[in-house]
Amino acid sequence: VKKIVKSFVKQNVDVKKIKSVSCLKSTSNELERALNAAWMVKESLKFGRSLFGSIKQWRISDYCADALTQMNYCSLCNPNYVYQLTQPCSKYCVNVHKGCLAPILQISPKITEWARLLQSLLTELRYELSLYNAMTSLNELIHSTLASESVEGICNHPAYILEDDSQLTLDYHLARLGEELGLYERVFDTLPYRLCDSQHYSQPGSENHCWNGTAMSTYNCHVSEAGLYFPNPTQIVIGDAMLSQQEARLREIVAMLYQQTGIPPSPTPPITLQATEQCWEPTESEEDNMSDKRDHVTNTTPVSPVHHGAQSSSLPLSPGLLLLLLTAWAG
Repeated sequence: VKKIVKSFVKQNVDVKKIKSVSCLKSTSNELERALNAAWMVKESLKFGRSLFGSIKQWRISDYCADALTQMNYCSLCNPNYVYQLTQPCSKYCVNVHKGCLAPILQISPKITEWARLLQSLLTELRYELSLYNAMTSLNELIHSTLASESVEGICNHPAYILEDDSQLTLDYHLARLGEELGLYERVFDTLPYRLCDSQHYSQPGSENHCWNGTAMSTYNCHVSEAGLYFPNPTQIVIGDAMLSQQEARLREIVAMLYQQTGIPPSPTPPITLQATEQCWEPTESEEDNMSDKRDHVTNTTPVSPVHHGAQSSSLPLSPGLLLLLLTAWAG
C-alpha cells in the first residue's frame, strides 16, 4: 500500500484521494485483519511452548509422594496380605492422582479454552482471514497501480495474477496444527482416570474389598473435585509458584483470543465448597459385603510427610503366606 501511495505522490496526486479509493481501503483492511490474526496465532503458540515447558519442569510435592507410597506399598507392611492381590480402590486411586496433579488440573480448563479458541482462529486464517488471499490482493493492486494511468482506474484495471502452490501448503500446515491442538482439549482432566486405568487398579466388582490406604476394605469417600480449591481426603493439596504465574499469563492470552475471534467469553462457574463430609461411615449392607470385617478401617486423614532416614523392620513370612506368594508368582 505504501508503494502505491508513493507512486502516485510522485505524480502529484492528492493522498486523500488515493486513500478514498475503495479497493485500496478494502485491501488495506483485509491485510491488517489477516496480519493481526497471524500475530495472535504466533503469540499464542509461543506462550503454549512456554506453558508446556513449565509443566514439563514441574515436580510433585512431598505430600503427593507420601500418598503414592501409601497407596502402592504400605500394604506390604501387613504380613497377612498378598501384595499382588492388594489392588487400590478405584476412587482412592483417582483421589490420590487428583491431589498430586492439582496444580495442573487447576489450569486445565483454561488450557482447553486456549486450544479451542486457537483452533477457531486457525480456521479463520484458512478462510475469512486468509493471509494468502490478502497478499494476493495486494499483489494484484500493485500490478494494477503500475499499469493504470489514474487513481480512479486502479480498481477496474486488469492485473497480472501470480499463481503458485503456497496456498495449498499453508492450508495443510494450518489444518494439521488445528488437529494437533484438538489433542490438548481436556487432556489433563482425564489424566487421573487414565493413570488408574493403565495400572489396572481395582478390577470391576472389587470395590467392596480393595486397598483403601490403611486396610483391605471399602473406600468410603467421594471422588474429590479437581484443582487447588477443593479438599482432598488423601493428602494436603498445595500450589506451585511457577504454574501460578503461567496461569495468570494464560488468562491474558485467552482474553486476547476471545477479543480476536469475536466469540463471547464462556461464563466462569463459581467455586462452591460443599460443607458435606467427603467420607462417611459404612452402612450395614457394606459391612456384610466385606470379606474381612476385622480389616475395616475408615481413617482417611491426610498422610503425614515421610521422615527420610528412618529404619524399617522386616516381618517374618509365615509358611501359609510364603506358599501364597509362591503360587501367585508362579501364576
